[in-house]
This record gives sequence, structure tokens and C-alpha cells, in this order.
Amino acid sequence: MFGAVSRVIRNVRQIEETAIRAVLAHNNGNRKATARAIGFSYRMLLYKLRDMDIPSVRRSRSFMNVNLGAADADLSAITRRKPTVA
Repeated sequence: MFGAVSRVIRNVRQIEETAIRAVLAHNNGNRKATARAIGFSYRMLLYKLRDMDIPSVRRSRSFMNVNLGAADADLSAITRRKPTVA
């Protein structure tokens, strides 16, 4: 049972990383715009980038050279945000 749970967690992390990389590339490495598009706080995005070993834009732009496949094909689904009601 725990093996199945760990596989699901691993898959979710892979999907999340692919989505973050796609939105980051779409925003030309702009981390603040990426955080807004995903709905994360800027700090949360920085923590996730660090945990995923995605380098800072200042150090490297290697994230833009990643083959994103299907994630790159439909960024609108990833970046679409539902309107908030105050």
C-alpha cells in the first residue's frame, strides 16, 4: 500500500515540476509572474524551485532548454486562473 502512495506522490511531484517549468519558460524566467500565474506566493515558488533543483535565472537559463512536450502545447490550461470573489 505504501508503495502505491509513494508512486502517486512521485507522479504528482513530476507533474508539478513540469507545470512550473512550462509556466516559467512561458514567462521568460520571470519568477514573480510565474508565481502569480500558478497562484503561489513568490516565496513558495522559490522554495519549490530550490527543492526541485531548478537553478535561479540569474545563474542559469537551462530550464528554458527542456523539452516540455505536451505541457508546452497547452500553457493556457496551466496558467488559467479562476476569478476570485471578494
